[in-house]
Amino acid sequence: MLSVFLMSAALIAQEPVTVNDYRRDYEAPRSESEARYDSRLQQASASRGGHMEGAWQVSTSDGRKLISLELRHSGNDIEGAWRSSAGGYGLNASGFVSDATLIGRDLEVNYFVGQAKSPIILHLRQDANGTWRGTSMNVAGEKTPVVLTRATGS
Repeated sequence: MLSVFLMSAALIAQEPVTVNDYRRDYEAPRSESEARYDSRLQQASASRGGHMEGAWQVSTSDGRKLISLELRHSGNDIEGAWRSSAGGYGLNASGFVSDATLIGRDLEVNYFVGQAKSPIILHLRQDANGTWRGTSMNVAGEKTPVVLTRATGS
């Protein structure tokens, strides 16, 4: 009974934990075999659900991340969600893809940001190497060159 009392007293005497104490990664780095396993799972998922299935990253031609896409390919339809990568932690906008069309090597993805009346339009074409390149057109009609790549596991 005394040992339970002493353990309780020791727990109460500990310093409080602040929010800032949680700003690090608590998982150990993945081993090489775990990374290969995750890669095989992603490849199997993509081949089973259609070649647009899965997590994607849209970046500028200089590598700045713009948005993340999560796409599902069901028959002839592509559905998905997007999340901005431009804001800081907890400040990223997100929403659903309003329209996505894949015809041959051409992909168009439309999504609305906030209360905008017009969508952001991603128009991409897959080159001979399998890389998706194109433009992102904002509501003002300004185009930014972009690249679409499969998102890497975190």
